[in-house]
Amino acid sequence: MTVFERLDDINRWLLTALCTLLPFFFLPNAWMAPVQAKALLMACMLIIAAILWIVARFSEGTLRMPWNLAVFLAGLVPLTYALSSVITGRASVSLVGSGTESDTLALVCVFFAAFTLTASLFAMHPRRIVYLIRGVLLGAAIALLVEIIHFVFPSLALGGALSGQTGNLVGGWHDLAILAGLGFFFAPAFIETPVGARLWRTALFALALFSLIILVIANYLDVWLAVIAALAALLLIRGYRASGFSDGAFWRMQYLPLASIIIAAFFAIFGAFIVNVLPQSVRVAQSDVRPSWQGTLAIGEQTLSRPVALLFGSGPNTFTREWGLHKPVDVNQTQFWNIDFSTGVASIPTAFITVGLLGLLAWLAFIAGAIFVCARFWFSHTDAPVALLALPLSLGSLYLLSFQILSIPGTPLVLLFFVLFGCTLALLSPTFSPLKNFTLGKGSWQSWALLLGTSLGALALVIGAGAAARATYAEALVNKAIVTYNATQKTDAPSAIIAQALKVYPRDDRAHRAAVELGLISLQNLIANAGSDDAAKAQLQAALKETIQHGLDAVALNGADYQNWLSLASLYAQLAGSNIPGAYDNAHAAFQKALAENPTSPVPYVNLAQLELLQNHPDVALQDLANAIRLKSDYASAYYLASQIYAAQNDMQNALQAAAAAAQYDSSDSQAWYNLGIIAYAAKDYADAAAALKQALVIEPQYANAMYVLGLTYYQQHDTQNALATFQALDKLDSSQPVVKEIIADLEAGKPIPQAQESQPKK
Repeated sequence: MTVFERLDDINRWLLTALCTLLPFFFLPNAWMAPVQAKALLMACMLIIAAILWIVARFSEGTLRMPWNLAVFLAGLVPLTYALSSVITGRASVSLVGSGTESDTLALVCVFFAAFTLTASLFAMHPRRIVYLIRGVLLGAAIALLVEIIHFVFPSLALGGALSGQTGNLVGGWHDLAILAGLGFFFAPAFIETPVGARLWRTALFALALFSLIILVIANYLDVWLAVIAALAALLLIRGYRASGFSDGAFWRMQYLPLASIIIAAFFAIFGAFIVNVLPQSVRVAQSDVRPSWQGTLAIGEQTLSRPVALLFGSGPNTFTREWGLHKPVDVNQTQFWNIDFSTGVASIPTAFITVGLLGLLAWLAFIAGAIFVCARFWFSHTDAPVALLALPLSLGSLYLLSFQILSIPGTPLVLLFFVLFGCTLALLSPTFSPLKNFTLGKGSWQSWALLLGTSLGALALVIGAGAAARATYAEALVNKAIVTYNATQKTDAPSAIIAQALKVYPRDDRAHRAAVELGLISLQNLIANAGSDDAAKAQLQAALKETIQHGLDAVALNGADYQNWLSLASLYAQLAGSNIPGAYDNAHAAFQKALAENPTSPVPYVNLAQLELLQNHPDVALQDLANAIRLKSDYASAYYLASQIYAAQNDMQNALQAAAAAAQYDSSDSQAWYNLGIIAYAAKDYADAAAALKQALVIEPQYANAMYVLGLTYYQQHDTQNALATFQALDKLDSSQPVVKEIIADLEAGKPIPQAQESQPKK
């Protein structure tokens, strides 16, 4: 065996291992999500594969590739992403993002590389595809079995990788259902092929059972319909190729796919009823939230209004910004008003917005080419042994591809599609995708140009996949810092982790935002504990300077993200509260930038109102709050703050109306009810005050301040008995308050309560 043959063989096993691990790979901790672990796995293994492949090609001096229309059209997709990235100038957001978004240039190149590597390597040894298919099936079975065990033993967390009822090793709950649908299709499709030989036949039955259990619990209609369509196409194409529609023996041989169609159709029709009678422990609340088709088209209409944007889009991975700029205001009246959607209704429609008409045409051309290649094989009558594998593979590939058009599959499923479709082309290479040999670096200039292009392509993959891996790991470290702070409530260790994240990937604006939040906490601690010595002042100044720099770096890296401006503005607002010269102007300017980047969000207006209150500008603050309410008429925070401003101005009528609205729109917030209670008490509306304070105590029974004011309210209503009982309960809750003991003594002695004469009780 030559050197290049040995390297190619290693690569085939490497890709097989990747497909086996991909469905269930995870790291046992709470700060790296399974999808991040899979992104690291993909990037690292494909970097190794690309290096081995290019060394093998240099050693052989030849590039082999199944050559047909689909391969050429697939290459147009990363090309359009590269053009869009360059022309729109969105830098790291479009190139890498956070490392896990499939709409970035880096991951699109990774997908294309996986496709070409698979097609090239397995076309030379198509029999090895059996092992890759088995790897996919084994990995899927493990992922599904782990989730079934998780339902039986909910405490199984695998070190934090499984969180909550819908936690799984695949990614989103819909992604798990898509993988289960693929398993439910592949099991009967491969059972009579070399894949299902010997013990693997039993393994396929187990996979079908695991898949069915997950599909029934998940009960996604789109997945059921896609499975039915794939199984029906399998039967129809097999019947056409064998001319066996009227042959009873044919239908007896296809009893498993036929039975699978009947089962899938039954659950597609009666699935909702069945889920309702399942035990509560396995009844999953689905949360597949994304913009509608109408909302996505509305964003696209606004984004693509300019000719350049129409052709090249807003830039890869920039849907979040376009959503903030053009989101329909009606969305603010829903419970999803504060979600920054990173995609539209589905992946391909999102690509139309982010990479424009050229990107959409490239995707559609590739999809059409894939369907054409598959259909050409389906309607042929070749009896090649590879047809046994190629038919299920081609249908499974198109099954996954359909979710690119109709949904938002996770990065692992997208990669799995490209690998399976690459295997399909490799199987079809003898007849429908001839294996073409290209000489590298010998003789003609075309040969040298191909060598240069191949080298640059491999280098781009290594750089892009490496950058994606760095970004993913940096994002995971930010998560680790958050988990560490929540566990310790200390800033030193989390700050060190953030510093490590920025060393790994300095362009991570989220890490800079996290550093600002930690810096604010550190500054508050330093101010509280600062002495008058020069060392303490120097430490405070250094911390302040570093925190401000992190805020400035975040907006410098990605000024199109309104959250970066909000983070910087919040920092300056804190400084404005300490009367630092220039802080108010900087905070105000940063809030205006946030509004410019996300004009449909009411949050910056409320923050602006808080800033104006620090400067004693209540009238300006009320105007900002009115703007917030104009965008979101049920925004409880805006009403809450407005009620306090009106109360401070002794405008009790407006204060009561605003406080009542805050409690109405956030009825589960005890603080909102308490706020209504104290304002009603100050307005001498004791009946409403008592009702609001009681509701606050229903939500939070140990709310000491609410108990205190409720006791005073009972006293004002001449209900001494309830007043005494309330203060006695408060004394049991916290016996260290002398004022409560004095009130109890006065009530028991029948004396007036001096505290009840205060026009507005202390909070």
